[in-house]
Amino acid sequence: MYSYQATLKQLFQEFGPGDGASSQLASITMRIMQALQRNLDVKSKMYKDTALQYLFLMNNIHYIVKSARRSEAKDLLGDDWIQRHRRIVQQNANQYRRVAWSKVCSYKLYNIEH
Repeated sequence: MYSYQATLKQLFQEFGPGDGASSQLASITMRIMQALQRNLDVKSKMYKDTALQYLFLMNNIHYIVKSARRSEAKDLLGDDWIQRHRRIVQQNANQYRRVAWSKVCSYKLYNIEH
């Protein structure tokens, strides 16, 4: 989609009000990203293991951020969006570590006591 940004802007100018094809494209891009995030949230719930839910979200959101940073999407989404989603990746990584290690520690503690 971002490879055709100039074409999309031209279409918006031809068919929409002339108040800013770039802002319309940015708005649509933002809505697409929000829908993608909701979809990932739902798909993450398919994992019964909470640690895997966080791992799934961390991995997929990281991929989206990395792809956005390397494309023209960065201009449409903005630096704030990139930074916010990098923090979300980090939060999911922290949650994954917390949940995964708590299982390891409780398993080890259980085996020591029994």
